[in-house]
Amino acid sequence: MRQNTKFRLVISFLFVVGMVILAYYLIFDKWLLLKTFIDPNSEEYKIEEIADNNKVQYRLSYTGVGDLKQTIALNTGIAFFKMNHLGASNFRVELRTNTDSLFTVLADQVGEYSGIVEVNIPTNDAYLLYVKTKDHWAVAYK
Repeated sequence: MRQNTKFRLVISFLFVVGMVILAYYLIFDKWLLLKTFIDPNSEEYKIEEIADNNKVQYRLSYTGVGDLKQTIALNTGIAFFKMNHLGASNFRVELRTNTDSLFTVLADQVGEYSGIVEVNIPTNDAYLLYVKTKDHWAVAYK
């Protein structure tokens, strides 16, 4: 009978520890278990952390083949653009003002490309996102 009590005590203790960890995760939204698998020194992790802390931009992504001209809304502050290109053709991504004047070139590469660009957006406004290529691409921003 004494052994059965010790077993129940150990199981109860493990259950309580599990509930405390779950409560911590739910209350503080800390990806407690997943953070150990992510390298906190990686560039992608830092960008995610900065964007989440500032919460200044909408999060949207576009994928396609060939050219795109898309109106997007950006808020004042920092925006991060993550771009991927698969193929051998030219890949150019431009951010333009709502009057169609060039604000900045986000990417201008030939061939396969993957990169992240940080842009300081001066005013809340509509902007134009141009993608010029013949191949598969993806652009995400936040």
